[in-house]
Amino acid sequence: ATGGSATFALTANGTAPLTYQWRKDGVALSGATLASYTITNAQPTDAGAYSCVVTNSAGAAASRPASAAAAT
Repeated sequence: ATGGSATFALTANGTAPLTYQWRKDGVALSGATLASYTITNAQPTDAGAYSCVVTNSAGAAASRPASAAAAT
């Protein structure tokens, strides 16, 4: 809901180090490089599909998108 918060989190397995990059609608979110991403004080503009790309020396894998819908 508007003004609320939402957290997206994932668990990835692989050879360390693992790096994370969260995306909204396919676009990288600046500074969103942890295994979880939190939206605080959610606004209608935060609605979209969130996913994460996890990378290590073997390559990269993307999570399935999770939807955040606008609610009042």
